[in-house]
Amino acid sequence: MLTRSAISLFFLVVLSCASPSRDGVSAVAPDASAPTASTAHEVDRSSTTSAKVVVQMPSAPVDPTTTNSSIDSEDREPNDPCPSSMVDHGYSSAEFVSGGNVYSFELYRPSSHVTGAVPLVTNWHGLGSNGSQQMAFSGYAELAEEQGFVVVAPTGVGERWELPLIDQEGRDDVRMAAELIDLVATKVCIDLSRVYATGMSNGGYFSSVLACRLSDRIAATFSVAAVVFPDDCQPHRPIAVGAIHGTADSVVPFHGGGTSTLGQHPLFDLVMPDEIRKFAAKFECETTTQRRVGQETQLTIYSLCRDDVEVRFWAVEGGGHTWPGSPVAKLLEDRLGYATEDFDATEQGYQFMSQYSLPG
Repeated sequence: MLTRSAISLFFLVVLSCASPSRDGVSAVAPDASAPTASTAHEVDRSSTTSAKVVVQMPSAPVDPTTTNSSIDSEDREPNDPCPSSMVDHGYSSAEFVSGGNVYSFELYRPSSHVTGAVPLVTNWHGLGSNGSQQMAFSGYAELAEEQGFVVVAPTGVGERWELPLIDQEGRDDVRMAAELIDLVATKVCIDLSRVYATGMSNGGYFSSVLACRLSDRIAATFSVAAVVFPDDCQPHRPIAVGAIHGTADSVVPFHGGGTSTLGQHPLFDLVMPDEIRKFAAKFECETTTQRRVGQETQLTIYSLCRDDVEVRFWAVEGGGHTWPGSPVAKLLEDRLGYATEDFDATEQGYQFMSQYSLPG
């Protein structure tokens, strides 16, 4: 099993070779010129499959009987209710094509998964990072092993995700996210009513965009170090949305103001507590309560919302641009600011999201 200690060791290796991150929304890990996680993890992955395949994604869901992929294996059980579970336990990686663009992804299937449908967490990286680094930074594979769900961490074109204020011609990352879910469901037995989205910084923004634009596929979202309520947010249904942000974040400023250590951009004008309140207003939440989490964190809960969802916001006093609970975040404090140990954003995020499923 991949442990948090192993993750920390991996990032020490990566950091020793890393160059400064490029400009953009934010980088949660070293620049892509550093060794990739898919290479550095080989020492810890007895169950890794290293196949790289390219699958052309059609606009309709993939037919598992016609998809040709070398990540298929022979471990499918005859009584498996899904036409899937074709990926080995542990890590695998692959590429697929969406909208003419090639995306890679890192997939983790827990050793306990033999038959039956399990939840899927989509895990979105920050700018200048990639799926392998985000998997390591968040520690989601370890939690997936403990809790028995599947996690996929894709890599964006140019190592970034499309956002409302950063539209990129020739790509549609929301469509890609839907197609990725379809593709994973042909490879592993996924409960399509329990698909979740989480992410860091650029990926945190993107996770909340999915709450608005992919609410028919995503059951809940949890954003770390960035959240946005797009002006055109019109979800098909209310969706549970959670977010965490540090009050001293200098990359994505908690109180807005427009200026970041990365420069000026309209995204940095956004006030993080206001963005989450917009979700609560959209879903007509009737009550607001607050309580302390540890010594440094205040949790605001918007409840009695339509369809029994909740909206939650964790404000970390003095917190930087970090992923709380990650050993890697402590190693990066000199770059990204203070990382609280009040709670674990991975455990809290999954605990929050996993309460919800799509309506039947």
